[in-house]
Parts: sequence; structure tokens; C-alpha cells
Amino acid sequence: MEYWKRLERVINCPKMPSFKFLIFLSSLLVISLLSLSSGNETAPTYIESAPAYKFHYCSGINFPANSTYQSNLDLVLSSLSSNATHVTGFFNASAGVFKGIFLCRGDVNATFCQDCVAKGAKEILNLCTLQTGAIVWYDKCLVRYSDDSIFATLNELPDKNIGSPWIVPEAEKVRFNELLGRTMDSLATQLASNSLTGKKFATEEVEFNSSLLSLRKLYSLVQCTPDLTVSDCSTCIRAAILQLPTCCDGKQGGWVLRPSCTLRYELYRFYNSTAASEPAFPPLAPGGSKTSLMKIVAIVIPIAFSVVLFFIAYCFLRRRARKKCNTLSEENELDEDLLSYAWKQWRSGTPMELLDPTVRHSCSRNEVTRCIQMGLLCVQEDPANRPTMASMVLMLNSYSVTLPSPMQPPFLDRSREKPNKAVELESFDEASVTEVYPR
Repeated sequence: MEYWKRLERVINCPKMPSFKFLIFLSSLLVISLLSLSSGNETAPTYIESAPAYKFHYCSGINFPANSTYQSNLDLVLSSLSSNATHVTGFFNASAGVFKGIFLCRGDVNATFCQDCVAKGAKEILNLCTLQTGAIVWYDKCLVRYSDDSIFATLNELPDKNIGSPWIVPEAEKVRFNELLGRTMDSLATQLASNSLTGKKFATEEVEFNSSLLSLRKLYSLVQCTPDLTVSDCSTCIRAAILQLPTCCDGKQGGWVLRPSCTLRYELYRFYNSTAASEPAFPPLAPGGSKTSLMKIVAIVIPIAFSVVLFFIAYCFLRRRARKKCNTLSEENELDEDLLSYAWKQWRSGTPMELLDPTVRHSCSRNEVTRCIQMGLLCVQEDPANRPTMASMVLMLNSYSVTLPSPMQPPFLDRSREKPNKAVELESFDEASVTEVYPR
């Protein structure tokens, strides 16, 4: 309790914090503002990212290199890449015996669709070298070619089922599976009656309130290739739904990938809900970056203004405080060592020691560790090692992002360290605290 007694004495003295402590607090302020600007627990913001590979499958027979087969295949893949901004996010092409298609996820904009298709058209040649049939799935698109007929044809094989490593608590498993089943049935019905021209795509989010999970909504998505009939699309999706009990029973997330359709669900937002409600995305335009620029400005300006205002208030209060408190005893310089103390606790694996003992038992160790680590990353000596605002938004919205380990901050004041004086902190039995491990 010695540390907290010293903290109480500091509070009673109107001495202002040091500059290094101010930087640490400013970093936390920026993190908080980014969190507010990026959304809240019930409506987290979806952030576009590079296409992520999921699975591929090679079929058919081998053909000779530098042959007519290879020339025709190159033409097909080149045509797919050059038409990746197609208004429906779907396109087919053929040359010689080869037919090819791509399908971008219904909410993905033209820029990311083009990036995904271009990546798939390039990598599929390396994944399935000189073979007459191949398909590759990414989280944002699929690219496929074959010497068989694949246009307007229901193809359910090959398929791939992927279950999340995160498990729903046993006490919530039955309720979660029932909710997932109802949601998927609703989506299949929506897809069958979807009147949007050029797309067979639907999403849905439903409440899943659980005292055992920090994530409160179930997000689901289904999609068919637009060349399928309504009947074939419904057949494909409902057959994929039947795979969920096998691959994803009690899992917090799951995929079923098929050439003609796909479905996915998660306990976090993995699609752009605004774009998902639109009938189609427009082609790329020269001024298309203006909207993104305006969004960046709308976030950066309030943050910059808040930080400047914070510094002005600091300077004003510091001048007033100097007149009221001339006693700068060693005991009253606790704030000088707070950053050092945060660094020490993070390094020693005891982040909970940084909290007030009266609230320590009600906080998640993972949450506390992550917040301290993000704060320490913001005060790195080398600006290149500090995360960008976009990175911070991603860290705040996705627990699947691995945080880099921070280097020792440059503002540590070792002159005030007291190696012979131990800091006694009140201990709590943490066995009764349920640790939440978010996805």
C-alpha cells in the first residue's frame, strides 16, 4: 500500500505532472479518442485490409509449359484481372478450352476487389502450376479457372470448412447454436428472394447477450455466384448450412467455402455493413479517394485539437501550481516515475499492480495488459516504432491483431529509482475473476 499512500500525498499537493508523464497521458487520450471515433461495442467499425488467403484446390491434368494451353490460360487470368472493377463484383472469361471466373465478396469496394483478384490471378499459377483446373479462396474474393464448364453451373465441390479456434462457453453452446441456425435460415430465405440486380448476397447481425462473452452480436454472411438460378443458389447455401454442425459446433466463428457459394459467421464485424446494403459498388473514379481523405480529416482534426487544448491547459495550470506548491520533496515526485513504474510492471508481467487495489479485482488482466502495451508503443523513442492512427484503430477493434513488444521508453528517469525501497501493493485473490479471452 506504500505506493498508493504516496499517490494520495501527491494528489493533495497541487504540483503539476512532469512533461514525460504528460506525453504518456496524451497517448492514452489519443487512444481513447480513436476508440470513440471508430465506433462502440454494439457497432464496431469494419476496417478494410489486404486479402487473406484461406484455401486452394488443384484439379484436372498437367499441360505442357509454353504451349497453347498456357497462352490461353494467361489470357483468361489477364482478362479477369483487368475486369476486377466490374459493377457486380463478378466476371467470367474464356479463351480456348479454359473458362475463368472471379467473385468478390458483396460488401468489398472496387479497389479491394481489384487487389484481391489481381493477387489471386497471380498466385493461382504458383499454387497449381500447369494444371487444367484450380480455385483459390481469399477472405474477400475467389478466383477459379477450369477446362470444364463452370458458367451458370452449380458446383458444390471442392469444398472447405473452417472452424474458429475460439469456443463458445459450454453454458451458452445450445443457445448459440440455435441462434446461429435461425440466422442462417433467415439469410437463405433472404437470398432466395433477393431482388437486387447482379448480386446474390446477404448479411445479418443479431443480438447475442451473454454474461460469459464480451462480444455481444452475431454477424453472418452468405453469397452465391450471380450466374446461378435462385433455386441452385438456395440449394448450395442450404447444403453449406448443413455442414456447420460438423465443422463448427460451438465455435465462435466458421466458414464454408464452395465454388458456387460461401457462408461465414463471427462474433465480430468482418464485413462493411454500409456497403453490404448497397446493390452494387461503382467503378473506380479519379476522385474516389476524396471520401477517404475526408474521413481521415474528420478523425485527425478533433484529435489534434484535443491534444493542443490539453497542452494549453497543462501550461496554464502548471504556472498556477508553482505558486501554490514550492515543496518538491522526493515523496511528491511519484508522477515523475509513473511511466517507469508502468514499464517495470509490464516487463515483469504484473500489469495489475498498476491499478488501484480497490478496482483491480474487477478488471480483466488481458485488457489491462493490452492498454498498457498500446500506451508504451505510443511513447517509443523512434517514431518509426510508434503505431499509426490506422494501426491503433485496428488494435482497438480486433483482438486478433498481435501487438509488437515495445522498447524501453526514452523518458525513464532512473535517477529517482530506489532499489532498496520495495513498493508494497495490496494483494487480491484473482481466482474468482473470470478472464475473458476475446477473439
